[in-house]
Amino acid sequence: MLRRFIVSPYERLYRAWEIFLVVLVIYTAWMSPFELGFLKEQEGPLSIIDNVVNAFFAIDIILTFFVAYLDKTTYLLVDDHKQIAWKYARTWFVIDAISTIPSELARKITPTLVRQYGLFNLLRVWRLRRVVVLFARLEQDRNFNFFRVRRVKCVCVTIFFVHCAGCFNHLIAINYPNPTKTWIGHSMDDFLNKDIWIRYVTAIYWSIATLTRVGYGDLHPMNTREMIFNIFYMLFTFCLKAYLIGNMTNFVIHGTSRTNQSVTCRDPLPETEHMLTHAKIFPTRVTVSCPEKGDITGDLILVTRSFQELLDIGYKIYGIKQAKVLINDWAEIDDFELIRDGDHLIFVSDQVNAEPNN
Repeated sequence: MLRRFIVSPYERLYRAWEIFLVVLVIYTAWMSPFELGFLKEQEGPLSIIDNVVNAFFAIDIILTFFVAYLDKTTYLLVDDHKQIAWKYARTWFVIDAISTIPSELARKITPTLVRQYGLFNLLRVWRLRRVVVLFARLEQDRNFNFFRVRRVKCVCVTIFFVHCAGCFNHLIAINYPNPTKTWIGHSMDDFLNKDIWIRYVTAIYWSIATLTRVGYGDLHPMNTREMIFNIFYMLFTFCLKAYLIGNMTNFVIHGTSRTNQSVTCRDPLPETEHMLTHAKIFPTRVTVSCPEKGDITGDLILVTRSFQELLDIGYKIYGIKQAKVLINDWAEIDDFELIRDGDHLIFVSDQVNAEPNN
């Protein structure tokens, strides 16, 4: 049992609260670059929505001081008020608190040089760490297909950076002294008075054309500022493409692994040959530990065949016949395909509750 007024991070209501905040983070991740790139002044309804969203995150800051956390050395939940407060205060508290300051107040207290509307709001993009944590948890959740989650993640990453690049490039154009000598002003007369959504679509079109290297030549940099930005954006796209190609390679390897497993079921190979074939396709390096046996740091092992092989290793090392296998957040797994290269797995006796407590 946790101490009074302390919330477990594994409770369903708290998990539902986290999902709700992720939805608000998605709104923030889209709106913050958009406000910076396309809006010069606050608009009534938009300002109200932003303040409501900030209010929810302010509530979450207070709530975080009452949420237990998992100690990475003992794999137990820490429910001491002082330790929880100290851990949060020396990690995310400062930037979380600053990012909830209303835009109206932020513009009044910031220097004139950085008083551009929407600039302060970029701090709120930091909230995307919640989305990263959510994807990491879904990738380990047995109820979700790892590779489907990873595909969704890749799509989201691409859309986000396409959106940001389009907004930043438009920001450069609207702040250039001669609007006709900009990438958008060259092809769109009096673009500053055009509908904001026409300009946004044009910016996204430029961003996607640059990312995919299609480039029809209709939108191109017209001044030194835009050239510099385009140089850095094109260099960044190389890194983004490498990330996407690396993930697509994993998808292909996974598909090949499933195909070979299907063929093996129809035409079984001798055990030695099957093990070698599987090892070449999907070797898995994991660290295993057993806190109840005094092993906290764990040992690095290579698992090549099945989940049963992992259980056999647990029996040989720790002498536990009926064992559960948990991942770092104490979620129980029983499928070999849920194990990722580099995971830290925890063996516990079948009688031990899978959720840690003090």
